[in-house]
Amino acid sequence: MEILINEIPDEGLHESGEFPASIFDLSPEDSIRPLGPVHYDVQMHAFDGLISFYGSLRGSFELRCGTCLEYNRYDADFESWSSDLDLEDGQRAFELEQIIREDFILLLPEHLRCDELIDGKTCPKAEL
Repeated sequence: MEILINEIPDEGLHESGEFPASIFDLSPEDSIRPLGPVHYDVQMHAFDGLISFYGSLRGSFELRCGTCLEYNRYDADFESWSSDLDLEDGQRAFELEQIIREDFILLLPEHLRCDELIDGKTCPKAEL
């Protein structure tokens, strides 16, 4: 979804919806596997040379355990998400899905064991 910077009003722009899992474009061997669409509810404000975002991001993923290498479901719910985009000289627009994709990947836990992801689960390789 292309957002034209000059169309963001002074009071900000609100967008909500979902993007398909395909925005991640990850290989099947990646440690992150999106399970469905990602949902967003975002408020954007344009400042001199900067776009500021805040809102929430949600989506379901499978994350690979760093010890046993098994995949486990992880329901990401970032209720207080915020981010900034530094604009390049002459930049007139940006793709919202790129911002959301990048932030999801940065916010997801990595290199965790499955017993850290799932309460009550014991990683089968944790004691080896």
